[in-house]
Amino acid sequence: MRRVYLMYCGRQVCKPIPRIIISLVLLLAIVGSVSILNIAANLLNTGSVTGLVRFLVTAFTEAEVLVQALALALVAMLGWAGMDIARNTKLVTYSEPL
Repeated sequence: MRRVYLMYCGRQVCKPIPRIIISLVLLLAIVGSVSILNIAANLLNTGSVTGLVRFLVTAFTEAEVLVQALALALVAMLGWAGMDIARNTKLVTYSEPL
């Protein structure tokens, strides 16, 4: 019966509205866990592209494990939504393997 529930939940998450809701919940969890004002202030003081990349890497690696997991889950959800949008608007085509 667990497999049936897993398949049901998987199909529900594949729909656009639940995916948007999950993404918003992840975003709200991140916003509640970090200080957006301090991040914005530090982000403005990076100075260059390499400083920006260094800041992003350092901020991610020094964050708590929960914040890292939430950020990775949010990036995965946004990537999945982006690929789905691209596939549905025919920006990306997939050919059958030989």
